[in-house]
Amino acid sequence: MHPFVKKWVTVYLKCGINLILYYRNVYPAASFDLTTFQGFNLPQFMPMNRHPAVLEYIDEFIEDVLFKLQRTHKITLCIITPKDYRCIETYTFDFRNFNHLGVEDPQKLREADVYDRFRASLNNLIQRLEKLTPIKDDSVSFELVATLIGVELGHTFDKINHFNNNFQKLFYERDMNWVKCQPEDPYFNESMDSEKVSSRIRTHAIIGANIGPISIDILFERLLVWDGSLDTVYEYEDDYYEQEQKRPYMSPSNYDSDDNKFDMVNLPSSI
Repeated sequence: MHPFVKKWVTVYLKCGINLILYYRNVYPAASFDLTTFQGFNLPQFMPMNRHPAVLEYIDEFIEDVLFKLQRTHKITLCIITPKDYRCIETYTFDFRNFNHLGVEDPQKLREADVYDRFRASLNNLIQRLEKLTPIKDDSVSFELVATLIGVELGHTFDKINHFNNNFQKLFYERDMNWVKCQPEDPYFNESMDSEKVSSRIRTHAIIGANIGPISIDILFERLLVWDGSLDTVYEYEDDYYEQEQKRPYMSPSNYDSDDNKFDMVNLPSSI
């Protein structure tokens, strides 16, 4: 990957992930630095979690995903309820149309044009997040999941007892970073069965970043229920259920069995 593209995508994903964690109250607002990180010349600073373990987890996740980018179908940030491990919201960054071969030279792109696209995407993400139903304190956690094509992790160095260089060591560590999601995990559509009358999934498209070889689309999905099971998670308005049942819905797409979903382990669950 061209260094320019890697730099831009790294900053973009770092901003996007931290924005979601901040606005969805995954961690307390006081745990975010709001005055130092500015991405793509946005007029406002981006919230960045200050906890070293969270920072390391996010940074390593992004580095690892970019390391495997040619095999990456999409990455998903899942908002989950830790008590019953229920996935209630997903934010998907889709890389299917990303030009991995880099036929178009990134150096021919005007940095101002690239910044405009990323700014528009992050601004649209912020606008969407600001309109969502607030989440109560200490009621959710998150997981980062990567959907990879034609990859089976954890077996690259089964027969090797030592490493010849640091690159082999890094490759091994990133090969072992992941655990394959099982069908009962909350990232599979079976866990949010559209045939159940008591719940539906609403899907929203968010402006992505598409310029030159860079093509990243964003999709937001949230679980809708009317049985009161999420009343301890969301700060609903009085007429929430009445208004939600009047809206149209989009059923979730079927899980593609040709893809493999991997969850990055060692997530810091609390601060």
